[in-house]
Amino acid sequence: MNVTSILKRIIKKNSTLSPAILIDEEGVFEDYIKDLEEVRLMNNPSNITLTRQLADKNVQCIYLRKEIELSGLVASGKAKRLDITSEMLFNEVQSIKGKIRGEILLSAGQKKVLLYNFNNICSSLSYRDSIDDECVKREVLLNLCGRRVSSKGLLIQFLNGAIKREQLLSLDLFSLSVDLVKRELLISITPYSSFDCLLPKVMITYSKNEYGEYGGASYNDYLIDAPETDIASMARFIMDNADELINPIEELNDIYKNIEPSRLTYAIPKFFIKFIGNHLDSYVDEEKLWTQEMKNIGAYVFELKRLEEALSQNINHQYAHNNLEFMFGEYKNTFANMDSMYRRVEAYYEKLALVPDFYLNDGLHELMLSTKQKYHSVISKMNGRLCDYYNQYMEDKKSVLKQSEFIDSRKFNRRTLFILADGFRYEMAKELIQRFNGYEIEDVNVIGELPSETEIGMNSYFIIDEKVELSDKNTFVLKKDGKIEFYIYEWRRENLEKKLGCKVITFDKFKLQKDYCQSVIYFFDEADINMHHFDSASKMSEAINNLEKIIRYTLGREYDVVLLSDHGFLNIQKKIDVQDKSITSEKKKSRYLILDKNENANDMFYIDSINGANYLEMGNKKLCFINSSNTLKETGKYNHGGISFQENVITSFIIHGAKEEVEKEQNIIFETIKTYNEITGKIRGARGYVCNVMSGTDLVFNVMIEVDEYLLHVPVRQYEQGTEFLVMVSNGENTQKTIVKKEGGRVVDKDLDIFS
Repeated sequence: MNVTSILKRIIKKNSTLSPAILIDEEGVFEDYIKDLEEVRLMNNPSNITLTRQLADKNVQCIYLRKEIELSGLVASGKAKRLDITSEMLFNEVQSIKGKIRGEILLSAGQKKVLLYNFNNICSSLSYRDSIDDECVKREVLLNLCGRRVSSKGLLIQFLNGAIKREQLLSLDLFSLSVDLVKRELLISITPYSSFDCLLPKVMITYSKNEYGEYGGASYNDYLIDAPETDIASMARFIMDNADELINPIEELNDIYKNIEPSRLTYAIPKFFIKFIGNHLDSYVDEEKLWTQEMKNIGAYVFELKRLEEALSQNINHQYAHNNLEFMFGEYKNTFANMDSMYRRVEAYYEKLALVPDFYLNDGLHELMLSTKQKYHSVISKMNGRLCDYYNQYMEDKKSVLKQSEFIDSRKFNRRTLFILADGFRYEMAKELIQRFNGYEIEDVNVIGELPSETEIGMNSYFIIDEKVELSDKNTFVLKKDGKIEFYIYEWRRENLEKKLGCKVITFDKFKLQKDYCQSVIYFFDEADINMHHFDSASKMSEAINNLEKIIRYTLGREYDVVLLSDHGFLNIQKKIDVQDKSITSEKKKSRYLILDKNENANDMFYIDSINGANYLEMGNKKLCFINSSNTLKETGKYNHGGISFQENVITSFIIHGAKEEVEKEQNIIFETIKTYNEITGKIRGARGYVCNVMSGTDLVFNVMIEVDEYLLHVPVRQYEQGTEFLVMVSNGENTQKTIVKKEGGRVVDKDLDIFS
């Protein structure tokens, strides 16, 4: 619904026989038609010049800002006077056409508002069955500030000073405003001679009326002579909608800025948050921080100061030893703490920065920006050496494991929950683990495989002889025996079983099977989802809390917990452009490039000689990594895929919660195992073991034994007489077995089977 197009159509319809003359003394339509070729704009034309213009066949309309005598031209048929009414405009809109009831009498000012907000107003009117003068003026009023608002929004505009009383009077809309606010909000705006400084005046008057406290005689000029009920209604509205009234609340803060803290009224604490924020050093006790917003400011400043101190101490950090094990130690003991502090600062800042003019003074805001720059300076310097010497470190990594080496590197208790936490950065895990005092905890040094993507890092734990290959679309796919593995979660669970040598179930089944006592696998993706979908530091902290609940539940069942991540993430400073324009967008990932082997990137920003995971097959392609804390794409602030301690120091904690097994070798007894058309018998002492019955290479039967005395019943009527069966129980470490031979013959017809 383009206004210019609508006017063009109206002009065309009214200039078929002779040119139209549009007289628009108020200049309502000038901005919309001045660029139309078929319209001539004339100032103070004489009859001679006007007649000459009318003779031009290319002219459909002449626009005049001054009333002139047209009767002679109209009577002679040389011209037609055109008065564009509101009805004419609306009838050009398909959704409104035919709904107009009566004449729409708008003033010039109202028409200007109508045209400026024409689409919004038409959209609102289109839902009506009939449209009259009153409902059009109502929509004009509600769209006065360039977007449609509700009656609530209209009142907020009054309080924000976006709409002046004088403006409403000049547009003949004041009475309508009064009626609308009164009818829908039960609030009267009649008593207020001006809307200037209205919010402070209302709140100061309300404070005096309700609590006898307002700041003293020096504030008498702010008192409003209005009924207390009207003041109270407006005050309650203000308090309910404070978050949308930033500027006038700022005015109120400025008015009260010289009041001593002891004089601040508790009736309206939300309006003094900025005051508190500006005086935190002397005003931080819990009793005075009486709202959550104030507490957030206090926590924000506290964490910010801690972070500033830590950054200042490490701004010129130099590694004492050039080896990966030492650098891991420094990161885990020092720099990871700074990552946590920065994440927490961001989380508090997220809550406050939605309304920075209100909640934060300029000094705190500027401090956040400078802290960000300092943080990136520190982590860039810290990660520089890792980028420069990555291949060398991987060749001589000593006690640092690759992800693909972790599970094979040790024996795990058969009662173990393996948590694979997508995107769960080391510092987040460290913060989480510190909540489990009293448990024996191992922090294993594990470095992530490259590139630090889920398809690489998550699969690395379970790789046996599979490969991850680069597809034609530059995505990573897992292949087993040359075929793409689509059921990736099941593949991971099955391969974990092979590596552990015992049964593994999912966490959902674990919760249902209260007596289950072998290994469990759980894929936790909340951190990664929060990273990519919400781009929120506070959401990342929520993931920590939710994972804590899962771990506590598992430890309560006397299990060990192995917490692993696939990769971490980096808080990104900015996006950078690839200098070589031949490097197209499909070759760009967040923190690395996928190039043809003969391609080169700008050496200033990239390193293309770093090796990826040894199970990654790139074909005729290669990886090229950014050597800074930047990204190649317009993404959120959290990214991964590249090289940095934040991305590559892998979460790998083991929490020992299972009771120590007194006997590694259980005394398992096979009692009266025999077979005819069914293998029967008892198995004693194998609780927690898996029982398999085999015929040659065929698996006949499989069960988890969950009782101390298990009754075996395995139908084998379809097998020939003399067939040997291997009955075997195992927990991965201890295996016992026996062989039985079938005595009865094969039963073809089930009806003849007397043992069925």
